Amino acid sequence: MKKILSLGFIALILFSAALGQEDEILKLKEKIINLQNKGELGFRNFIFCSNIIGFASYVPLPKPVIDKNETLNSIDLEGKIPAGKYKFKAVLKDKLSAKSATQIADFEVR
Repeated sequence: MKKILSLGFIALILFSAALGQEDEILKLKEKIINLQNKGELGFRNFIFCSNIIGFASYVPLPKPVIDKNETLNSIDLEGKIPAGKYKFKAVLKDKLSAKSATQIADFEVR
């Protein structure tokens, strides 16, 4: 009988501790969401690259100039883009907040 009571007491302590942690987690989650909603949507860095290896791992181009006969990250440009100067426009849209951000960068195809 004493074992059952002691096990029940331990279970009650663990259950109350878990409830306290759940409330703390929910409060932290709410703080994170509020911080995210206050932030500006935009581009921190915008770099043309010749290859993207993985998250935050890429091979940047020394200049925003590409050769029209090059293959960039499995995209063959030969004959698809005539030589000349272009503007690249990237747009980020957040559907939840209806915010958007735009970045325009010049580049050249030779």
